[in-house]
Amino acid sequence: MHPFEKKIKTYIQENRLLSTGDTVYLGLSGGADSVCLFFILLALQKEYDLKLFCIHVNHGIRETAARDEAFVKALTEKHGVDLQIFREDIPGLAKEEGISLEEAGRQRRYEIFQSQVKAEEQEASDLSNQNGVKVALAHHLDDQAETVLYRLMRGTGIKGLGGMAPQRDFYIRPLLQAEKSEILAYLKDIGQIYVEDETNIDTAYDRNYIRHELLPQMSEAFHDKVNQHLARTAEMAREAEEVLEELTAQRFEACKVLAQDGVLVLSLERLHEEKTYIYHRILMEAMRTVAGREKDIGYVHMEEVEKLLRSSGHGKASLHYGVIAEKQAAFLFFYQKGQSVDGLLKELYCKEKELPTYLFDRSEPAYEKKMIELSEADAYTRYISADRYTQNFDYDKIKSMLCWRHRQAGDYLVADQQGHSRSLKEYLIDQKIPESLRDDLWLLAAGQEIVWIPGFRISESVKITKETKQVLQIKVL
Repeated sequence: MHPFEKKIKTYIQENRLLSTGDTVYLGLSGGADSVCLFFILLALQKEYDLKLFCIHVNHGIRETAARDEAFVKALTEKHGVDLQIFREDIPGLAKEEGISLEEAGRQRRYEIFQSQVKAEEQEASDLSNQNGVKVALAHHLDDQAETVLYRLMRGTGIKGLGGMAPQRDFYIRPLLQAEKSEILAYLKDIGQIYVEDETNIDTAYDRNYIRHELLPQMSEAFHDKVNQHLARTAEMAREAEEVLEELTAQRFEACKVLAQDGVLVLSLERLHEEKTYIYHRILMEAMRTVAGREKDIGYVHMEEVEKLLRSSGHGKASLHYGVIAEKQAAFLFFYQKGQSVDGLLKELYCKEKELPTYLFDRSEPAYEKKMIELSEADAYTRYISADRYTQNFDYDKIKSMLCWRHRQAGDYLVADQQGHSRSLKEYLIDQKIPESLRDDLWLLAAGQEIVWIPGFRISESVKITKETKQVLQIKVL
């Protein structure tokens, strides 16, 4: 076995990229990188009992595309490997989608890979075959350095800085630690020719400029191992991202109040307790969860949500893929356009504050009351404390008839023992009771004075003291 083949085999083993009996689809363009990987997989085919297939996508862009197709066909026939050729109108797709030729080609290639894997997995399932299906991609260390630098210059986070992973889902990259020079040396050693894609040297493309101009200049000016250092940085970033993903998942669950029927709700109180970086990651996770995809959801969308959160009162923001973010009271809702979350607020608020929903029902709450005479000097001490739904009042301090009702203009409560009053509206705002629920909240009133808000507080004017002679006890059922 060639030393380079041994190196790649070790990398495959360390990263568990292949298992015995795997079906492997290789994207074979005919260029040096994919031809190199073709021969590496051939060298490992018997040892791993691989079922090897090749896929060639003719993008219909270059005049030499037919030449590349013919080369790949001859190569696979010579070595007895099945080949599937896809002839695509990439210029037409790019125009239709409004994207670059490079992006359109990449998008279509991955669609083809995915369809092949799906078909293979279905067939394996029908045959009760437990072996895996992989798509082998020929990205190498220089590609990794280029990717990291490209993302860094455009702006990226730790995940983006991680570049390409050795394995993602069913995609594997066995050459990711191999330098381009090693690939070319290997092909020379085994006497294997390949084809050149002339567009790869056109520095009008950003990635080609980085590959052929920027990275060589950096290597010459700073260090001849720039590519290795960038690739190592990517590896460390992926390691950090693994830890951050686990932490984000934990904190996301802690902030999540509800997730059902495509609606996701976060507690703003818990969200604002998080460190800024984790806070941002939670918002990104929420958007991606509701969108059902990750691609193209980025910092600009997170900024829209932050702008919404900085605004006062209720508000909405339209995000990518039809996702709506809506702030209501102490909650941040994410849902798809066309859905409604209006009916969820009462349920969520009561759940968050551990309140029964009947406090906001349209019908008057059920309750029981009793009078208690205090004959002993210190008997009042037994009635000072009460729970949220049972309250004791100094009966003689109640100046008007008590009644259950909803709020009215001019309502107030006595806030302290000095008799200072504050408006009910101010109190409800301070308690962050959603505005849409305030009209439904049941109050025990004596005229305009609110003597009790079940679940919240009692007015200071009717509290039990050592002078209390009669106690009125009311319990909401």
